Amino acid sequence: MKLIGVGVDVIEIRVVERMIHEMGSRFLRLALTATEMEKLPDPAGQPMYVSRHLAAKEAGMKALGLGLGPGTAWRSFQVHDDPSRVSMEWLSPGGEEVSFQLAISRSAETVIASAWAFRATIEEAIR
Repeated sequence: MKLIGVGVDVIEIRVVERMIHEMGSRFLRLALTATEMEKLPDPAGQPMYVSRHLAAKEAGMKALGLGLGPGTAWRSFQVHDDPSRVSMEWLSPGGEEVSFQLAISRSAETVIASAWAFRATIEEAIR
């Protein structure tokens, strides 16, 4: 595997909480994939859940040298936030060639995510 980039992002939980309050399901549909929406916790847990996902997605975009904009959306990435491991996949064409390693931490006010993006080398791809 070849490291292609590293990204870091910090999300203020209160900002996400405000967006959920103001925009409701519209914001959630912009931020989360259908699979992520299926695991959405009760309203009290939503700000932390969404903050973790957005921080990971933003860190992943930065690791790829992308920004949020035309051709790239939060829903271009899917986070699997399991108790034993957090992982992410890039859902864009060619995204299957990229893998991510994630680290997510939080305080009462913020979530910070680091993402390392890797691409398989040619030798690995032909094995």
